Amino acid sequence: MFIEDVPQKILFLSIGLFYFSALGGFFFLGWHFQNEQDRPGMTAFLLAYLFLGFLCFIGGFGTHKYWTM
Repeated sequence: MFIEDVPQKILFLSIGLFYFSALGGFFFLGWHFQNEQDRPGMTAFLLAYLFLGFLCFIGGFGTHKYWTM
């Protein structure tokens, strides 16, 4: 029983880690490039990256729920 739970836990934790690293990167780069003129378009790129991380988190959560049914 324990062996079957290992892949889903690894997947769920890695997707959660990716989401929180995306969130941390978003805040760090937003702090580092405070004005948009330093890197034009950086805000849109970071929001898209954060949205991708959110989708991966939701997908991982749904996969986790499906596997634990």
